[in-house]
Amino acid sequence: MFALIDCNNFFVSCERVFNPKLIGKPVVVLSNNDGCAIARSNEAKEVGVKMGDPLFKFKELKLRHDITTLSSNFSLYADMSQRVFQTLQTFGFPIEVYSIDEAFLLLPSDFGEDLQVLAIEIRQKVEKWTGIPVSVGIAKTKTLTKVANHYVKRTPNMKGTFVLDSPEKWLTNFEVSNIWGIGRKYSEKLNGMGIRYAHQLIKQDDLWIKKQLTALGLQTVYELRGQSCHSLNIEPETRKSFLCSRSLKIPTAKEDLLRSKAAHFIAKLCAKLRKHKLKASYITLFMSSSRFEKEKSISLSTYRLLNEASNYTPIFLQWVDQMFTEIHNPRILYKRIGVMVAEISSNSAHQLSFNGSTKENPALMKIVDQINNRYERGSIHFASEGVTPSLRSSQENLSSKFTTDWNELLTINLD
Repeated sequence: MFALIDCNNFFVSCERVFNPKLIGKPVVVLSNNDGCAIARSNEAKEVGVKMGDPLFKFKELKLRHDITTLSSNFSLYADMSQRVFQTLQTFGFPIEVYSIDEAFLLLPSDFGEDLQVLAIEIRQKVEKWTGIPVSVGIAKTKTLTKVANHYVKRTPNMKGTFVLDSPEKWLTNFEVSNIWGIGRKYSEKLNGMGIRYAHQLIKQDDLWIKKQLTALGLQTVYELRGQSCHSLNIEPETRKSFLCSRSLKIPTAKEDLLRSKAAHFIAKLCAKLRKHKLKASYITLFMSSSRFEKEKSISLSTYRLLNEASNYTPIFLQWVDQMFTEIHNPRILYKRIGVMVAEISSNSAHQLSFNGSTKENPALMKIVDQINNRYERGSIHFASEGVTPSLRSSQENLSSKFTTDWNELLTINLD
């Protein structure tokens, strides 16, 4: 048996832990530069705010319903996420951290206690220890726990927990578009064939399912039928890529600003690679105009494949600078810019080049990382990153780092 623990409206819940005045009120957490809605309280959902809506689109709703909008406080959310997972570890079951707000637990097949009692205990303990409300779904497979959680969040009478012991009953009205692993294109394809609900899909012939949805789709159907195909991934997988991108508050064509942003992003990614003892051999640079402009959005990108994997910042800075020169068009107002590194390998396992290893100075990077870790990110940086390398996003309504900064700890006045 598997249990899926999913934090409810996680970013909003983190804010409410330290600001109880927000409880019961419509709250929206915004993306970088206070751009789009990336988390919504149930109250905000009810008044019509949709996931991904840019702030300007729901300004009228914000005024009409007194919606509180907050800047994303990722350092707070990451720390609260760790606290939730540490609480789950106290139950002693193998755990797979699936995302910042979700985790799977593997329950013993001979678990003798009442599963419903366990689900309630998990929910109560997490909320008591962290303040974060969670939904707990228990079922025979990971895919069915997703189904269970779907119903938990939409059925108040379940009070946050659901043990799915008779799947077919609950799959009758479960739309294929909501099935974990079935994307929009496949759901549209199935709908076009007259298959709208999960119970219709699981009754189809295996060969037909494999032909229409591939072998992975067939595994998903097996899981819906109660046959486990996805085991618990206890060891975290090696990241396949790292991405750093930002939306600009004001679209710009300024070459110096955009070039320094690209340099800053690649420097951050190189530092992250070194932190995790990884190297990369693939770089992508992309820039795009606003997708909300009247004219069609323009996206530009280019990539490079290095002869040898590396995490040495000066090498990546040189390549990104060349790539920027290739694609920058001074006639375009850019709203978003980003850099991605891929083809990730460990420091000890990457492929060497036949042309000889690139000259690097690991000691220099070690000193740079030590200084920035000890003091503040950007304390020492490369000139190409600009005068203000931090290039912080515009965050007009940012809450404090209540759990990660001594200067921003919550204080209580007893007077």
